[in-house]
This record gives sequence, C-alpha cells and structure tokens, in this order.
Amino acid sequence: MFLKTLEKLMKERGLNKHTFSLQSGIPYKTIDNFWKKGYNNVKLGTLRKIAAFFGVSLDFLIFGEEREITLEQKLTIAFSKLNDTGKAKAIEYIDDLAENKKYISDQHAISNDITKKLNQEIRTYIK
Repeated sequence: MFLKTLEKLMKERGLNKHTFSLQSGIPYKTIDNFWKKGYNNVKLGTLRKIAAFFGVSLDFLIFGEEREITLEQKLTIAFSKLNDTGKAKAIEYIDDLAENKKYISDQHAISNDITKKLNQEIRTYIK
C-alpha cells in the first residue's frame, strides 16, 4: 500500500523520482530502492520526512487512509512514555477518577450500585 500511496502523491504533484528527491531532500537512491528492493527496511525518519513533505500522516502514507486511534490506545501510548513514578501517579489519578461519580459511565455506575446492594445484603445475612 505504501508504494501505491507514494505513487499517487507524487502523481498529484507532478513529481517523478528525481524531482521528488530534489524537492524533499531524500536521496534519489533511497527513493529508487523502494521500487527496486522494496521498503521493508525503510527508516522511520525517512517515512516521517516523506509524510511531512506531502503533508499527510504516517497512517495515510503507509495504509492509504487515516486510521482512528481509540481512547484506550491513546492512553496506552501516553502511559508507555512515562517513567515508573509517572506511571504510579497516573494509576493513582485514574483510581481517584473511578471513585468519583462525576466521571463514571452510567452503565458502570449501575453495576457499582448493584454491587453495593449485594454487599449490604451479604453483610445483613452474615450478621
């Protein structure tokens, strides 16, 4: 998909490999090798440079379309950047949010209410 997207972007701008190389600052040999040797070992820095040159995201460049990132994926990405102290603080903050009814989804709040009622009934039964 990468080559098809790259060819499409180059065609839209009227670029051949040579003019693309000159305008982007990416060596001609690098660009030509995408077609000759493949692009399995292309460097992330090169992909970023190409994406920036065409004003597209890496997702669009590689997959030919924008890909939606879920909130959970964004959280995972941000969490992975933290050191151990930051991760501990993030977990502490999430736990605090999960305790506050203002931030709990309605569905989860219902299950919490049911759990509380069951716990009360269990306590009554045990006494």
